[in-house]
Amino acid sequence: MPDSKFEFASPGWMAALHAALQDCASRADRATKLSLCEVFTGVPAHLDRHGTGVLAWHCRVSDGVAHFEEVEADDTDSKVVADYAFLLPLTRWRLDESTAKALEAYLAEGVGDGRFMRRGDSAHFPPEFAGLHDAMVKLTA
Repeated sequence: MPDSKFEFASPGWMAALHAALQDCASRADRATKLSLCEVFTGVPAHLDRHGTGVLAWHCRVSDGVAHFEEVEADDTDSKVVADYAFLLPLTRWRLDESTAKALEAYLAEGVGDGRFMRRGDSAHFPPEFAGLHDAMVKLTA
């Protein structure tokens, strides 16, 4: 599976995300508690498994386990609601010092025109979760 790549938000991508979250959770202190949610709106028809134009996932980490479900949750530490087409370029964008300003500007544009909303602060995630985005970049076609 390391050489496999998946379309963003496809069933294979969701499974890879769950596996990546579990890897992070298993490396974190067992006392670590974290909850995340992402909601993708305007999902392309071929990915729209529910016929709503929306896909979502949330994960609750506790006792070294990532409890993952493909449904929206409001009571999470961090939540993103964003347009699929807006997020798509970010699925291939590695996060580091060289991309930080461009990322900040891109996200501000999305907030300004309503394509991106974020609640919570990923800067406070446990260090074991810091590389999650870049791990998913490697797995996204």
